[in-house]
Amino acid sequence: MSNLLPDWLRSWLEEPIVNEWLCTLGWAAGVALLVQVAGALAGGTLAKSGAAGSVALVLGFVASVCTVVPGMPALPPAERWQWCAWLTAASLLLLLFEERQRATAMLRFLVHLGLVVALVWWIVRPSGRAREWSPLELQIAQIGGGLALLLLLLLGEARVATGAAWTQALPGVLAAAGAVAILGDCTFDRLARCAAGLFAAQLVALLIGVAHRATPPSRAAFSAGTIALSSVLAYAVCARSISDAAALLLLLAWACVLLPARTATTGRALLMAGGLPALLCGIAWFVRATPQ
Repeated sequence: MSNLLPDWLRSWLEEPIVNEWLCTLGWAAGVALLVQVAGALAGGTLAKSGAAGSVALVLGFVASVCTVVPGMPALPPAERWQWCAWLTAASLLLLLFEERQRATAMLRFLVHLGLVVALVWWIVRPSGRAREWSPLELQIAQIGGGLALLLLLLLGEARVATGAAWTQALPGVLAAAGAVAILGDCTFDRLARCAAGLFAAQLVALLIGVAHRATPPSRAAFSAGTIALSSVLAYAVCARSISDAAALLLLLAWACVLLPARTATTGRALLMAGGLPALLCGIAWFVRATPQ
């Protein structure tokens, strides 16, 4: 089979770093696909509630982290970025438990608030960059950024529950792909591979969403994916691997799911879910350099 490939492509595939990236993508996509298939075969509540999509997204991301560490990071993790896997896994368990209990909206609000506080506490707060901020800058970054992320979780869940599954997944695919390209270009390979795992899991969700339009979107999948992407971007900003503007643009690309497109035509929905996130990712690419 390898003899059929051009020499330049064969030599490129034999590069160690390319093999590592392909391994990460393969594990993430494979795990996500297996969970989706298992959910479809099981039927019942698992498939109808969209819970399989939530589990697939999170386990795909965790699988990508395990190809980098390797294995699931210990508690407490050796490095701050390894909290990304634990925060994402915790978000899945908490959100699915809350959905199963059919609790009030206030309990779900508290769950989201706890996830945001955990992200700020374990990833942003201990960073060297955070210690360089003035008290006012620290308050703006932690309280202002935390409130913005909390609103994204709450409003995002409300929006995805009313839209098609593919319009929920497409902005996430593009935002994760943008994070891969930017972090990989900045030679921050570990985070780039984690983002690649999120991209692969989101891509599986997109394909499943296109194939099964009748399956309702999963709120937990959106929030768990948001925690995963936000934790990666938060660490990247605090580690000075990308600029604040690039990280914000990538998060806005992910948040394009908030745009109203319920009664829009297919063409307009595609533009809102794909065109605008792609544009934001393109702009983020141009401002990706870390400020000196």
